[in-house]
Amino acid sequence: MTHLEKMILAGSLPESEESWGGAGVIISPKAPTESQKAMYPNDIHVVTPHYKLATAAVEHLRDLFYDAELMDYSNKYEFFGRLAEAMNVILAAHPEADGRQLSLAAVREARSILSDWTGNRDE
Repeated sequence: MTHLEKMILAGSLPESEESWGGAGVIISPKAPTESQKAMYPNDIHVVTPHYKLATAAVEHLRDLFYDAELMDYSNKYEFFGRLAEAMNVILAAHPEADGRQLSLAAVREARSILSDWTGNRDE
């Protein structure tokens, strides 16, 4: 995660091309419609114009956890939900937060998840 954090701080993390959705989380530039909310009432939405960088960070964190065999079907909802909630906390306090701030919030939360699951704070 340290390498990912350095990439975010340096502005060298390539942005994702699309919004992201999975495991009860949606990261996108548009708020969900009422029908989308009704269809998936428990989804956590991260709504930001900086969704491409936030998505890239989440995808990198996902890959790190899967590659380390720390995540599977039994805990992916917790993982992605906690990353989304961490980004939403930043957005609630600072609606103008940029992609770097959101991505770093996700990395901090991933470290917390790692500690909770293994007792270790870095990969």
